[in-house]
Amino acid sequence: MGDVVVSTLVKEIVGRLTSEVVKEFGLLLGLKDEILRLKHDFDQIEVVLEDAEEKHIKEKEVELWLRDLKSASLMVENVLDEVSTQALLQRLHKKRGLKYMVRAYFSSDHNQLMFRVRIAHKVKALRRKLDAVASKRSELGLTPGAISHIDVDVAREMPDRETSSLMHDSSVIYGRNEEMEMVTRTICDKDIGKYDNGEIRVYGIWGMGGVGKTTLAQLVYNNERVNRYFELRCWVYVSENFQIKEIMKKIIESIDKYECKLTQLDTLQYSLQNKLRGKKFLIVLDDVWIEEDEKAKWEELSKTLSYGAEGSIVVMTTRSSITSHMVSKVGELQYELGCLSEEDSWLLFKKLAFAQGRVGGDEVELENIGKEIVEKCKGLPLALKSLGSLMWSKRSTIEWKLVKDSSIWEVEKIRILPAVLKLSYDNLLPHLKRGEISLYVLGEEIFNCLVWRSFFHIVKDNKLWGDRYKMHDLIHDMAQHVMRHDFLVIELACNEVKFPNEVLHLSSSCPEFFFSHQNLKNLTLRSILMFGEINESGISQIFNHIYLRVLYLCGIGLRTLPKSICKLKHLRYLNLSESSIKVLPESIIYLQNLQVLLLCYCHKLCKLPEGLKFMTNLQCLDVSFCTSLLNFPFGINELTSLRILPWFLVGKESGAKIGELGDLNLIEGELQISGLENVGGLCEAKSAGFKCKTFL
Repeated sequence: MGDVVVSTLVKEIVGRLTSEVVKEFGLLLGLKDEILRLKHDFDQIEVVLEDAEEKHIKEKEVELWLRDLKSASLMVENVLDEVSTQALLQRLHKKRGLKYMVRAYFSSDHNQLMFRVRIAHKVKALRRKLDAVASKRSELGLTPGAISHIDVDVAREMPDRETSSLMHDSSVIYGRNEEMEMVTRTICDKDIGKYDNGEIRVYGIWGMGGVGKTTLAQLVYNNERVNRYFELRCWVYVSENFQIKEIMKKIIESIDKYECKLTQLDTLQYSLQNKLRGKKFLIVLDDVWIEEDEKAKWEELSKTLSYGAEGSIVVMTTRSSITSHMVSKVGELQYELGCLSEEDSWLLFKKLAFAQGRVGGDEVELENIGKEIVEKCKGLPLALKSLGSLMWSKRSTIEWKLVKDSSIWEVEKIRILPAVLKLSYDNLLPHLKRGEISLYVLGEEIFNCLVWRSFFHIVKDNKLWGDRYKMHDLIHDMAQHVMRHDFLVIELACNEVKFPNEVLHLSSSCPEFFFSHQNLKNLTLRSILMFGEINESGISQIFNHIYLRVLYLCGIGLRTLPKSICKLKHLRYLNLSESSIKVLPESIIYLQNLQVLLLCYCHKLCKLPEGLKFMTNLQCLDVSFCTSLLNFPFGINELTSLRILPWFLVGKESGAKIGELGDLNLIEGELQISGLENVGGLCEAKSAGFKCKTFL
């Protein structure tokens, strides 16, 4: 069991329990107190998860507790999915008309009142189960983590922001030469900003986060003229926590090159004064934030730093203009750093995005997209560096367009830096993604991230199927270990297969294996993958697992599916490719959560459901090489979430016309169109709107 999976699952559920939909539903059913109790239990559990994750490897009871927590969490997730799915089904009934609304009212499966009663019982049972899990945390001695309010994975993976005077690569710095010369000239002139009382001079560089204040300070610090002018140079990273004793210790350590063990303010001041006395020094205090009520702290530090020789100076970088004006009282010693010019912005982005080693994509086409991305960065160096480095790893024009057209740019109330860091964060930590981004886009980002980290590698480039990917054996072994309690693989004929109750994912490539009610009755499966023949009885057993999200039945010999497929209302992925299916039951439209429907190479398939237009969550509909298919049903233009549609058949007298493609502007990759002789003319052809399909 992956412990990060448990943490992420709990965080997701806590978020969903506070959603408006769940709140309204709780009030509607009189379950407000029960839902609040669930939320309270999860909150209590969440604060000890860090401790549990550290202890579970050595303590068996803690591991079992985490498994119980995961089981309860998945049950809660199932109930929350039922609530959201019921809302989708109610919307479907309204779309289909009064007859279907009446039919739903008299149906035990769809009647709202009966549904509410069932959910009420489930929520109360879950609350009791979760209460038991939550109360056991004390018995196990689990304690709140020191950073329990912070996402543990973020804390582990986000880079340390501490800076140093060392410049990593001056070749990727553009547009700062004039500022460097100006600052260098100023700080090396002892008469600029000189105080009669001998107070230390302070040069303040301020500006928004990511504009390049630290980079400018590094350029100045490492300038040859500065190196010759100052007898002593020190670099100290301060951050938002302005503690004068820590700053003094860091300055002393920078001078002595070994750890300072002094702890008292008086002895620190005395030691630092002696080290600075009579010497012309430059001290850089990077990333300083001093509030107005901390002015006394600065004055205490300033007094200590005033023992240097004439010409000494402190260069301070800060995001706060208030801080800059507080410590630097002379206008000539203050500088607001602005953004890069359009030309320098492009040079910086291009240097990183098209660095040596990148592969794929037409460079001319990518440059045109890149210039639009650069324009959105508004000359902000950190944004340009983050996105330049990010785009280097993206091969295709589509991937570049997805970044350019991301909705994150459209949020008016946030500034560009948080937006671009969000884009980079999404790519570095995709499993922690939250928000309204399409799960399809998120899935691509996650997969690409895994490919670039060598979890998968390309083994075949086939014109028909495209790239194929394979998992390395060692990675496969690791995946099996991490998910060892969650999956069961049946590979060889065996009369006695044990089915642990925790199994969520079942895979079988054994032709002799057959499902029985006894085998599966205690399992709450999330996915079933069948790599072999299966009879109608086995299919019926599968369809009893209403919480399935993934169903792989590629190559089955059945000519039709039972109408009971409608019970799989949580299904997201259905693969019936290369099967003998002739028609799909109309009841399939009740799979309102279905996102992927794969029917390629179903050579006998002659008809798609008339109600296909109601499956508005479909993102992939693949009917490639369905050579017996007569037409597409009317209304496919309503499937506006479609991204993958490899083949479309233009109807003649019946079936969908070319204009049905008009609103499907998310389609990407390749689209083959048959039946073009059935297009009525130029006006009808234009109605397909291919100019708007920029991802094709």
